[in-house]
Amino acid sequence: KGAVQAGFLKNRQAGIDSWQELIRKYPLSDRVADAYYYMGALQWLNGQRGSARESFRALVRSFPDNPLSTQAKKYLQP
Repeated sequence: KGAVQAGFLKNRQAGIDSWQELIRKYPLSDRVADAYYYMGALQWLNGQRGSARESFRALVRSFPDNPLSTQAKKYLQP
């Protein structure tokens, strides 16, 4: 069981890294809003709540009209 959980965490971190790279390399891409949301979701699942909130805030701030911003706001509620 521990090896399976470690594999999931490793895969999540790889996903986070990929989304971060997309944002860094292609800041004008139409996928940046998706990147912020899915990166935040993976960070949340990894227990990285502070980083997740930063990702969700960046999404809401940069893309307030994107439907994913509505979803992100749910993670930002106290």
